[in-house]
Amino acid sequence: MRRRSLLGLFALVSTYRLLIGGLYVRHLDLIGDERYYVRVAKRTGRFLKGRVTWDDALNIMTARAWFMPGTGIHAMPAEYFTDRVDYVRMWMGVLDLGFLFVATGLVARRFGRKFAAAFLLLIGLWPSTAVSSFTLWGESHGSLLLLISFLLLVEVSDKLDTWRPLTIALGAVGVGVILGWAVYLRPPFAVQLLAVAIVVIVTVFGRRGVSWGRAALLLLAIPAAIAVILPWSIAASDKVGGTVFTTVTFNVNLIHAFSDETALAEAAGGVTFNDIEVLFRER
Repeated sequence: MRRRSLLGLFALVSTYRLLIGGLYVRHLDLIGDERYYVRVAKRTGRFLKGRVTWDDALNIMTARAWFMPGTGIHAMPAEYFTDRVDYVRMWMGVLDLGFLFVATGLVARRFGRKFAAAFLLLIGLWPSTAVSSFTLWGESHGSLLLLISFLLLVEVSDKLDTWRPLTIALGAVGVGVILGWAVYLRPPFAVQLLAVAIVVIVTVFGRRGVSWGRAALLLLAIPAAIAVILPWSIAASDKVGGTVFTTVTFNVNLIHAFSDETALAEAAGGVTFNDIEVLFRER
């Protein structure tokens, strides 16, 4: 398959998605958590315009640490110029197409253009994925950035024998920065930090003649990702008066999974996730 053919497929996917966004999704009202992300986008835009203080913007972002502000920050450029929700939705869809374009290019470089074409058509034309790309939910942008980070990690691991140690280290740090930002969009992606270590182990034991020292440089992606997440963790922990790495939702999951049901029922009035969520929100 020629490069021009792959670009033609991307043009087809872009047209298909923009029609869905323009004719359908942009007319939808904000739903649930989307309202929080719009507030983050508006307040961040006003901060950049000098209309509110940083503390004021930060208070909206932290919001009891129930969400991370990545999606709101992605929506901010559109909110900076307009308050129209339909324009914000279209911007989110265009941004998603940009991430899809980068991911497709990396897939083509790694697996070939035919595989990349199949990936592009599956992800790009799938109706639910196309619709969600115009919403203010972190799954769409976050999933693509997560994929991009791991494609880049595999690419760096392939160059361990030819790249200089400094170049390997910088590549790993770049991967970590992208992975860290993916967590801002979808907090559960934090568990993927463990996958970086798995990639390193597979690289060392799956290939002959790979230097342990060079392979260990890939692990720099983990502290790089944590460094990106840490400013949020500090601000969120200070806001709620406890330790928060991503969101308190993660804490709710731990409580739901490992707490004694009798004690949980007494404290939260029930043992379901929603019961614990209500208790957290009240506090």
